[in-house]
Amino acid sequence: MLWKSHNLITFTGVLTATMNPLSALSAMAGATIPDAIELYFDGWIKHRTITHWWPMYLVPLAIIAAVLYINQGFWYGVRDIQAAVNYLDSVGFIIELSLNILFWFFIGCLCHIVEDMTTGYIPILTPKDEHTWKILFYPGSPKEFFFDCFFVIACLGYRAKDIWELWQRLLSL
Repeated sequence: MLWKSHNLITFTGVLTATMNPLSALSAMAGATIPDAIELYFDGWIKHRTITHWWPMYLVPLAIIAAVLYINQGFWYGVRDIQAAVNYLDSVGFIIELSLNILFWFFIGCLCHIVEDMTTGYIPILTPKDEHTWKILFYPGSPKEFFFDCFFVIACLGYRAKDIWELWQRLLSL
């Protein structure tokens, strides 16, 4: 899947699930990290090996989720962010903000791996495992474009009323 597709699918999917723009942007920031790490190491890491192995992202995600859960710091929507501004001191707010951003960042990394399942293999049991699923399309093909369009239209249709209300709230801030 192309990077722009990873960003689009992850942003739209997370926004549809949470109706929280900060969560969606944070997840989108993580949506291309598995491939970006490979590019950074330029040939030292084979494509879709350790960088696409789900425990690499699930372990830190679980730790962050546990800390947020214990401290009742999950932000489920815009109202939670506004409440955090009101009841936390500046250091507490920055810590809670950082943990929420990191939580959704790692969700974006995991979304990347799930999205790559549509175009070929991903490692499941070990980083060198090449488990192939049903290939729905190849990266950059017209089928990928149509998949992206269908996914976005389906998400927007599902949340059309909520997205309109969120947009109105954001404009009134």
